Amino acid sequence: MLIFPHRFLLIYGNQQRKVQFQCNEPDGSHQVRVVDIKKKASEIFNLAVDHVQVKIWDRGFDDWIDGEDDNEEVEHNSKVQIALADMADAGSRPMDDIPTSVSLASCGTSSPTLCSSVNWVRDYRLPSFPASISTKLENGQALKEGERSAMLEAIYSSVRKYTYYPTSTQYSQIIQLLFDRFTKLAGQPDMSLDNARVLWKYRLQYKFANSRRREDSNVPVVLHRKRKSADNQPTAVQSTKKTPPQWGIANYQPARPSSEDDASIAAHIKWMKQETSKRKPDCDRIKIAMSMTLADRRQQITKDGASIETIQKTYPWLFDEEEMQNEFKRLHEEGIKELLEAGLTKYGSAIIELSRNLKKEQPCLQEALSAIGLQREEKSRREATCTAAALGIPCLLKEQVKDMIVFGEEATDGVPIICGDEEDLASCSTFSVEIDGTIVSSSKDVLSAMAVYLASFYVFNLAYPTRLKRTLTFFQKGVLNIQDNLKPERVVISLLEKLSQLM
Repeated sequence: MLIFPHRFLLIYGNQQRKVQFQCNEPDGSHQVRVVDIKKKASEIFNLAVDHVQVKIWDRGFDDWIDGEDDNEEVEHNSKVQIALADMADAGSRPMDDIPTSVSLASCGTSSPTLCSSVNWVRDYRLPSFPASISTKLENGQALKEGERSAMLEAIYSSVRKYTYYPTSTQYSQIIQLLFDRFTKLAGQPDMSLDNARVLWKYRLQYKFANSRRREDSNVPVVLHRKRKSADNQPTAVQSTKKTPPQWGIANYQPARPSSEDDASIAAHIKWMKQETSKRKPDCDRIKIAMSMTLADRRQQITKDGASIETIQKTYPWLFDEEEMQNEFKRLHEEGIKELLEAGLTKYGSAIIELSRNLKKEQPCLQEALSAIGLQREEKSRREATCTAAALGIPCLLKEQVKDMIVFGEEATDGVPIICGDEEDLASCSTFSVEIDGTIVSSSKDVLSAMAVYLASFYVFNLAYPTRLKRTLTFFQKGVLNIQDNLKPERVVISLLEKLSQLM
């Protein structure tokens, strides 16, 4: 059985230790959590596990983030700072002495108080920021790290008069007030409003978590929450349920056309199967028949859970490059190849700039980057730029290109993958998209294959593989601009922000 090690660097004072956790899951989906790091640190540095405090280096935000929630997943290959929590006052007061709320009259401005979320006032107002920060925000200029920290500190100081633990609704209210006062915050270049909200919510949550830990760890209401967390501490790593993604596509579950019934659908399917044996099939009529049978096909795929093999037997014409793109257009009303090329063109130069600064470029990315300068025609250079950008995305998100495209190899598991027919990118003449050992379609270039590859997740209702979750989320929300109600990981939002700043 394959073993997937998850490696971390633990730092305690002037001591450093490299540690690893073994994962026996075939897809490497096992996740290491804060509680696992605490236990490992207590063993290595001979510390009481209840007193261990961790800070995780967040590469996306370039800052130390407190590991406040024991169930929080820790990204593979992270640096983790170990410290001892100040427990001098913890446990010295009986639980009955800790009030969970006080009246608004007691919420003065001179010092943090024991206020609860219940006391949040409806007319909360943002605090004043230094003039230099306000001017930058009004003009849509990027803040320096120190300026942003000062801004978040002012918000934290104003909110903790009411609560140390804002609810999701209260975070949303703060963000809306920010966007109302500084309208250009909501309209960051090349970032959707939803993603801008997620970015600022992450920032506020991390600020509150860090400040509670560093500034207000001995406030009774914070101690009360810590005790609750300690009582509920898991004894082992808990597995998470995998749920299929919710797609942001309006026509994902279409209704059957009123002109059709079971008999007519069966006739369409029978005719299309017969048409596969003809030298010159009636392509126009095939498109019409595929449109008429869309609702029944979606039912079979999304509700009945039909296998790829079953779908191919019933709808053989779906397994064609052009028809896969047509199917996506039936669902989304926009062409996936056009969306892909537009998104990669928009972000391409910025992605390539960041990719060239990577310490370790993956081999096919190196080849793609080198190929850009060899193109003498504008069209071919644009295509080479888009190809390099597509291959750079997983690298920038700390995932593997080989989980998305392989060269001269066969697919080893059932997840979608692009297979080049030669050993390297430049030598390939055909790129096939494979799922569960079935070739969905073959293309002459990477971008066409990439369009079919991305479309297959929607067309066949497939969940994102764990090891490519960030990459596929970035393609969905950033490149294709298909938004849904699932919150992307902070590293995805962070990459979008970096690219926007470069652009």
